[in-house]
Amino acid sequence: MNDTDRIREELLVLRCQLGEADAFRDLLNLMEPRLIYFLRRLLRNEQTSYDLLQEVWLTVFQRIQRLRDPKSFRSWIYRIAHDKAVTHIRHEVSRERAEGNYQDKMFLQSEKLPWSADTAAEIHLLLDKLSAVHREVLTLFFLEEMKYDEIADVIQCGVGTVKSRLFYAKGALRRLLKEQQSVTQPK
Repeated sequence: MNDTDRIREELLVLRCQLGEADAFRDLLNLMEPRLIYFLRRLLRNEQTSYDLLQEVWLTVFQRIQRLRDPKSFRSWIYRIAHDKAVTHIRHEVSRERAEGNYQDKMFLQSEKLPWSADTAAEIHLLLDKLSAVHREVLTLFFLEEMKYDEIADVIQCGVGTVKSRLFYAKGALRRLLKEQQSVTQPK
């Protein structure tokens, strides 16, 4: 997000706090595509993502007056989305465990991801194969271009935890990319 967009976002937040309905609609239009992408990456279910997105906007509408610093809006709204998604995922995992379908997942370590224009579409598809925790940090870091401290604020953990999750997420994604490339390349 460039500086102009950030300033526009701050002004919209201030206008929302003053009770301007048009500003809330504009803020929704500005943020909704990014938020739905974030929720889709976490939840892997389009309908559930849209349902939770509605809950996010309802929460924002109810609480935006209490937001002290308009500059922190982006982290604040992603934290709300994160919390709603995590609550939903926890509910699903509890249900799966109760049904006996829960399986633990293992992750590999890696230093770098082989990013290129050729692999971009492939990476978006492979994100769905990662755990919600890993999809979340990769989406916030690479697609939303958030800094470590902003991600830490969103997912409510320490910067060290963010770095660790990002490290393991890159490794898992790299492994999936290698597997995908070995399947698609002729022998």
